[in-house]
Amino acid sequence: MTKQQAQQYLNYDKNNRRIENLVKGDYLKKQMINGKMIFRLGNKGTAYVKENIADVDKIYSLAGGRSGFYHDHLLTELYYEYHHSHYDALETWKTEQDYKHNGSYGSPDATITLNEKTLCLEIVTSNYKTEHIESKVLFAELHGFQMVMHRV
Repeated sequence: MTKQQAQQYLNYDKNNRRIENLVKGDYLKKQMINGKMIFRLGNKGTAYVKENIADVDKIYSLAGGRSGFYHDHLLTELYYEYHHSHYDALETWKTEQDYKHNGSYGSPDATITLNEKTLCLEIVTSNYKTEHIESKVLFAELHGFQMVMHRV
């Protein structure tokens, strides 16, 4: 989550101690990425999520090191963008894990349905091989979804 998202969605500002206390308690970590302040789960925050959130295996896990971080950061940005502009459509948001549980190969990072049209959202990093990208495109085609790819 960026600082701007925290300000918009959590009423965070520099005088607000709630998030600062979470940072001090190692529930969150602050980090600058591309000139933006972002917040990530700290060690205690990660432990809390694992202990207290059902279906934690459905949450997208960070993989792929630095490029994986940029991947996850952009996916979070997209989620908040849709949250802000199409709040009612968020109930249609599905993650890669939702599709993998159904045995689908080449499933996208996320899908969302807007105005009866389902978008496949895929964040492509430098680690992606051509075959991997092609499988994502094929998934969208087979399901009649529109592919929206972003490169990081």
